Formats: sequence, structure tokens, C-alpha cells
Amino acid sequence: SVARLLVEVTQRFLATLERGLARLDQAIQDMGEGRVLPGAIVFQLHDTFGFPLDLTRLIAGERSVSIDERGYHEAMEGGLLRT
Repeated sequence: SVARLLVEVTQRFLATLERGLARLDQAIQDMGEGRVLPGAIVFQLHDTFGFPLDLTRLIAGERSVSIDERGYHEAMEGGLLRT
């Protein structure tokens, strides 16, 4: 049924979101000085877990971390060129 399908899709989305948040938290935990999340990680969160740039920026900001937006855009361009 449609209701069951919606529940399954929602559950998969939430599981993906949880894995993405875990990846982001781990990346922040692994960071040394500087507190700037590398663009490659920001791109991975987008590409693998579907995190929009704004969401990553918001979550990182809540953890007093900035993101390398230039590196993200460079990785995005490279990723699009490979596909």
C-alpha cells in the first residue's frame, strides 16, 4: 500500500540522515586546530548522505565549526565532471 511505502521510504531517509550525522560528528571530532570542516567532507555529506550545503553549514555552526565552501564547490565540480 501507499502508506506502507511512505513509512519504508521515511525510515530509509531517517537511517541515511543518522549515518550522515554520525559521519559529520566523527569528522568534527577528528578535526585538529582551525575548526574548518574540509570541503571534501562537506561534499561527501552531500553526495553520499544527501545533506544540502545549508544543512551542513547549520549543523557545523552549531558546533562552532566553519566549512570550507570553496573546497566543497571544487569537489562538487570534480564529482560532476567524473559522472
